[in-house]
Amino acid sequence: MAVALVALAVFFVHESRPASAEHGGVTILSADLTVAFSGFGCNSQSTGSECSSALNDDDFTHGGVAYEIVKLTSGGGTIDLRLNKTIPANLKSDLTLYLDAMPFAAADAVSSTLTNANDTLRWSITTAPSWSVGQKVDVWLRVPAFTGVELFGGDLDASDSHSAPTLSVAEGGSATFMVKLSEQPIANVTVSIGKGTVSCAGCGGNWHDDVSAGTVSPTTLTFNFSNWDAGQTVTVTGVADDDSVHEHFLALVYVSSTASTDPDDPFFSPEASEGVYVTVTDGSDDGSQHGGL
Repeated sequence: MAVALVALAVFFVHESRPASAEHGGVTILSADLTVAFSGFGCNSQSTGSECSSALNDDDFTHGGVAYEIVKLTSGGGTIDLRLNKTIPANLKSDLTLYLDAMPFAAADAVSSTLTNANDTLRWSITTAPSWSVGQKVDVWLRVPAFTGVELFGGDLDASDSHSAPTLSVAEGGSATFMVKLSEQPIANVTVSIGKGTVSCAGCGGNWHDDVSAGTVSPTTLTFNFSNWDAGQTVTVTGVADDDSVHEHFLALVYVSSTASTDPDDPFFSPEASEGVYVTVTDGSDDGSQHGGL
């Protein structure tokens, strides 16, 4: 059951959002904007147009810092998003604004200042949204999924076109990869390694989806304040069988628990897992013919 839940964390798509926009990210704010004045959205500096009333949710948290949207307007060939405090570099590099599923990456915006230094993001656009007073506009903010782990080294191959790094192992053989945390924790963190199925439309009949085709060891790793960036080894062993086909599965690496009780600690409630695409080859095939994820 634990592995199934992690697989959902990797591939879950909110039913009201486009799948292409959802993949690989986390929604930190999802709200309906009731347009307050023609051609624009909301602005806390305008009487009757406050974002707290026009947006049904104008607060979000990123990196343990709470923010409030105080301006979201469109007009004059620009879209402006203003927050109640300075927008730090990590938020600008992570954030994507969606207006009715149209994406605007914060990294593409110009930072400007209204009250607090660099509190506003401005995008230049060729066609402004044709909003009208009272119209509902779907507004949401997304950032990349926090996985908490980094995978590297050993026999891992990240050079092909798969959406996950790959590991090839022969039946009866073994291969390795390394795991470390992506940042220093404030308390002990447990990382678990499980297995999940592969959704692979282009793999052909010669590849079987089989989570029992290999084993992973160990199944848990413990990291702390001191050893968080020292790689720990995971070994994948191919299970020999009597058939003549090749198998594949996902090795799922995810933060399963932390000793921290701070809800703002990113390891307290991690959003997703990292996956390794494992091919288990039969006979002399070296795994180079596997299909794409």
